[in-house]
Amino acid sequence: MEMIKIEILDEEGGTSDQRQKGSQVPSEYVVNEVETSSDDEGETTDRPPTNEPEVETSDGRGDQQPQNGFQTPPEVLQIVIVQTPLPWRPRRRRFHKVPPLLLTEEKKRQDYIPKAVSIGPYHHGKSELSLAEAFKPTALKLFVLGGGRTRRFYYNHVLEVIGEIRSCYEEGSTDAYSDCKLAKMMLLDACFIIIYIEFGTPSEGEPEMQGHEHRLKMQKVMTMVEDLGLLTSAIVLRDLFLLENQIPLPILNLLIDLRYGNGAGEMLLNRY
Repeated sequence: MEMIKIEILDEEGGTSDQRQKGSQVPSEYVVNEVETSSDDEGETTDRPPTNEPEVETSDGRGDQQPQNGFQTPPEVLQIVIVQTPLPWRPRRRRFHKVPPLLLTEEKKRQDYIPKAVSIGPYHHGKSELSLAEAFKPTALKLFVLGGGRTRRFYYNHVLEVIGEIRSCYEEGSTDAYSDCKLAKMMLLDACFIIIYIEFGTPSEGEPEMQGHEHRLKMQKVMTMVEDLGLLTSAIVLRDLFLLENQIPLPILNLLIDLRYGNGAGEMLLNRY
């Protein structure tokens, strides 16, 4: 009877039980040959050394037998598997661009292009979107208003995760922006979205507001209507759902939680 023993080793020679738990590095497997010996019947053996004396069996063969009369354990063929990490692969991009095939016809092209506001780097800086772009600093001011913290405070928190933000877009699409410029873009775009959500969120179901908080919200709503107009404000809703007009959702949650308290971001987005 022959048994097979398999051990998985990492690059440093440790077994699979000794490897750090939780590692998910993909591996390829290489089987190392183990030197074996053959007995009189041609069977492959890889026996560990033993101090037990050889005893003569009834058939005359010299074999290792325990003195208590029990049979020796089955012979083991050892296979050693070495795990070699594969090259690191970057995570998949989240915000893809519209395939060029869908943009060949002008009529279809308009279904994927923002008409009122640019969100994120793909359409940033277009002259036809200048009205909403001019309102973004005002949106930042309204977002900060009444919170007791400066614009620099929120900017610094966005800058801390700018590497993760950059990786959410297709490779090369953010190369024209330094970390500081990209962080500023994300902060302005996020504040624009937050003020717009507050503008479009009904008051039903909200905790009862004190007089100051109620006046503050009405000020935000009226300022957006006056600066953008009702028509542009309505078109913004359409633009916020376009494929190429997105920012990472965690940025919205981060800023809302910093401004209104933990969990406020999820509550506001759910109401919206």
